[in-house]
Amino acid sequence: WQGDEENFAKHGFLCGKRQIGGNGKAIELYVGDGDARAVSVIQQGGKFEAWRDAIAVLDEWPMVRVGIYASLAAPLIAILEAPNCIVEWCGDTTGGKTVTLQAAQSCWQNGGARPPTWATSVAGIEARAQVLNDMPFIIDDTAEVMESKRKDLLTSAVYMLESGHTRTRATKDMTERPSKTWRTIVMSTGEYMLAEYAGTGGAAARVLTFWGPPLGDSSEATNATIRKMISALRKNYGHAGPMIVKWLTDNRDQWDVLRDDYARYIAAVCRSVTSPAAMRLAPAIALLQVSAKLAHLVLELPWTKQSMIDDPVILAALERAVQYATMAANKPRQA
Repeated sequence: WQGDEENFAKHGFLCGKRQIGGNGKAIELYVGDGDARAVSVIQQGGKFEAWRDAIAVLDEWPMVRVGIYASLAAPLIAILEAPNCIVEWCGDTTGGKTVTLQAAQSCWQNGGARPPTWATSVAGIEARAQVLNDMPFIIDDTAEVMESKRKDLLTSAVYMLESGHTRTRATKDMTERPSKTWRTIVMSTGEYMLAEYAGTGGAAARVLTFWGPPLGDSSEATNATIRKMISALRKNYGHAGPMIVKWLTDNRDQWDVLRDDYARYIAAVCRSVTSPAAMRLAPAIALLQVSAKLAHLVLELPWTKQSMIDDPVILAALERAVQYATMAANKPRQA
């Protein structure tokens, strides 16, 4: 979103280098060589209708559909004044975790490309989060990090990404250097939960974890269907995210309605589960719910239109995610 302190969206939204909405003032994006690739891949290819036809097969796999909702939630964070959140899919090496990220990625860029992995540094994560402000931060496979560095990097990354800013640093003359800031939803995968690596209870309570294979079985029929979908997402991508942004810029009078929905969903989660971890995760669950509702409205997604919490598979996964966070945050009980 491009604006100022009084109106964060005054000049619309920069989707890569494409400006959507605004008040007539043209905004251009300049980035250094290191950030150029992260920006250049945010683009469109093929047709929206072909993308929508390709993802129709996800009617069979609710937990992959959640990836679509999460990806489209990023531009809503500023509007809803929601905190950043982290969503992860965990389990064995096969089962569709990377496919889930590719489907989510296809809302903004080439869905056939391999998502970036956790084999990076805290500084690299900082830089990428800042340049992808108000867009999803998609990162694959925690096992890619060297084991000796894994705990330190992941603990630092979880806190930093969720907080939305870098730690305070000093310049050479001992004055305070401005922090980098961002709004994002982080989407991650791994064989184990981030909470297993991020050793403190506070870090564990910041992550919404979906455990198990998003695609269920790994039969040849399933694999063939997914290969066909990914092939289509290599050619047709990058339409859904900008369409959501376009609707948001054209319907600012509906932002209060979205905020009311968000507040209502948070209250519903807090009423149903009263643990501290559930209350911490309630904004993330509510954000996904608002995003799902908006995605069906704007994109007419090709599967049954229903609330996330009305889908028994997704509801069960959300309930388990709250249980995982509750247990992971209670380190003394684990000991």
